[in-house]
Amino acid sequence: MFNIGQKLTTENYTAAAVWCAKNKAHIEKQNGAYIIVGNAPAPELTYAEKRAAEYPSMTEQLDMMYWDRVNGTNIWEETVAAVKAKYPKPSEVVIPGELISDNLSDVADLKQTEEQE
Repeated sequence: MFNIGQKLTTENYTAAAVWCAKNKAHIEKQNGAYIIVGNAPAPELTYAEKRAAEYPSMTEQLDMMYWDRVNGTNIWEETVAAVKAKYPKPSEVVIPGELISDNLSDVADLKQTEEQE
């Protein structure tokens, strides 16, 4: 019935608002007209944000540590390790050695050129 980018009138505004609620869109005022606009997708959470949401609260973690010490268990370590395993830290990008040495020779050439000028 409605489309993204469609200009609205006072007659179809309410119906469009209902359509937007069901179709991941919203209405914006642009240049004096009301237009149906698609909602931007939510940004992907980082591994750190995912971990933070999943870890137990600090109070719970301290309680786990206390009872681990009293009972000789390692529930806290297992809990934290499970979250870390579920959302691993991305590995760092490794630049091959050739590229590094090529880059360094470029830098050395640039310095020599600057010194000569």
